[in-house]
Amino acid sequence: MDAQAMLKAALVEAVPFVKHLGVEMLDTSDGAAQCRLKLDDRVKNHLGTLHAGAMYTLAETASGMAMATIFADKMFTLKPVAAGAEVQYLKLAKGDVTAKAEAKDSPDQLRSQLEADGKVRLDVAVSLYDESGREVAKMTFDWAVRG
Repeated sequence: MDAQAMLKAALVEAVPFVKHLGVEMLDTSDGAAQCRLKLDDRVKNHLGTLHAGAMYTLAETASGMAMATIFADKMFTLKPVAAGAEVQYLKLAKGDVTAKAEAKDSPDQLRSQLEADGKVRLDVAVSLYDESGREVAKMTFDWAVRG
């Protein structure tokens, strides 16, 4: 099993709340990730759509996975922390929601900075789409990573 596959499997198990909500890891690549959350009674709001807190958790999970893929070969020895987030809820999320996350800077540049400084800050942009393909939210997460 390669490092990204190990991360994909470990992330859901390592974060009980993510597992509780039922976040699914769909796809990863260097600096990017996609996750999905199926709409069910556990994650609905009073309007019958996906709760904003569930959307936030989905987006943060995708951003964390995108960040982790950059440092996959040493991720289990690093200390990553979500240091901040910007959130925009755009529309009611109807049905299942998919989060698409991508680091704003080059993965190679971020790896070089971590190697040189022993730490790095990076932003990961996330767009969330409901099952009709409408963008329902966008978020940016600020990650602090230390060696």
